[in-house]
Amino acid sequence: MNLHAYSHFGGQHWETANLKNVLAFSGLRAPQDQEVLEEALLLGIGGGIQPGYSFHPGVLDKTGGLFISGRSRMMLPIPEFAEKVLNRLGASPNLYATSGAQGAFHKVISDLQQGLPSIVYLHKTSLPYLHLPEIRGKQVFMHTVVVIAHDEQRDSVIVGDQAPGPLVLTVDDFIAARSRVPLYNNRSMTIQVPGKLTEASLRSAVKAGIEDYLELSEHPRTRLLSLDGLEAWAHIVGSPRHPQAWQKVYRKGTLYRPLLDTYESIEVFGGGSGLFRPMYAAFLEQAARILDQPGLVEVAEMYRALGSEWTDLAEACLPGELAILAEARLHVRERHRLFLEEGESGGAEMARHTGRLQEIDQQLAGDDFPLTGDQADDFFLGLSNRIAGIVLQERKALETLGRVVR
Repeated sequence: MNLHAYSHFGGQHWETANLKNVLAFSGLRAPQDQEVLEEALLLGIGGGIQPGYSFHPGVLDKTGGLFISGRSRMMLPIPEFAEKVLNRLGASPNLYATSGAQGAFHKVISDLQQGLPSIVYLHKTSLPYLHLPEIRGKQVFMHTVVVIAHDEQRDSVIVGDQAPGPLVLTVDDFIAARSRVPLYNNRSMTIQVPGKLTEASLRSAVKAGIEDYLELSEHPRTRLLSLDGLEAWAHIVGSPRHPQAWQKVYRKGTLYRPLLDTYESIEVFGGGSGLFRPMYAAFLEQAARILDQPGLVEVAEMYRALGSEWTDLAEACLPGELAILAEARLHVRERHRLFLEEGESGGAEMARHTGRLQEIDQQLAGDDFPLTGDQADDFFLGLSNRIAGIVLQERKALETLGRVVR
């Protein structure tokens, strides 16, 4: 059973990519030019960006336990972001959840028989084609894929993801990955689209997305999901006497782990690098045309500059002057690039990069951090100052956006 006409694959961020590709398959197009709705547009309609700092010391024996969120509703235990995007576009998300793994699997197959691709929620590091070690990322993440075929003879499912073509999962791997995401276990979603998207509906969706971002920024659900939360993170990083100071929480070379987590959060999970800021800048440029508000172009430039600042911070966490950290950065970047550009055909090289990253982790865990004493204090203070500077620029961009649209 397969969707022969499904030919939409790839993207910068797993959730916006899958929404873009399913909407394209379903025939929903931009009213002004009948082109596929771009990821950047969907990001903005869903509420855009949102800062967030998450720290889970309970997993320190396996990972750094740290995640920097850059996208709206990325850390919620419900698929609210996707629902916001779809509802604002006039589409209907049909969510299905069950405690039974087999029932969940049969629902996906039933959807295929009706010609519907399913967006399925599952555990990121349980997907073999990503070649991620099981010990990394457990504290964070769900992932989504689009189920487009079931091969009964090979006992496998075919899915779409950020890769440029289809990917294969055994049914056992697929079911296991779906059962390992807290509060998302066995969830799936199909989408019913309106007959067409009108210019008025698109304008309304874009305005609602921008207002959503402003509202969440003014009234965050928790302090951690705010710029105040990022300021607190800067203080933790730069203050060795803070109760949660990295130099206290992480022993010896394991200080490398939160640095790697920060890099991955910004450059790998961050929507094509820069913690979603370049993608949001692209949305604002589109919004300027759709809403006829040229002032948004200036704001877009501010967010594009912020994307560069976030990338600079990520690279400063694994700097070129410290050879072993720079090597880790190379392996993370190349593994991600291979997946985005080559998909399954890049699997062997992706596995090689992961193997070397595991060797680096083991080497550093049993050794001292490459910097000690005053050098280490200066290094982390430098990171703290970078974060504080970014927060100031984030506040300026947010204030400017509010002045333009309100």
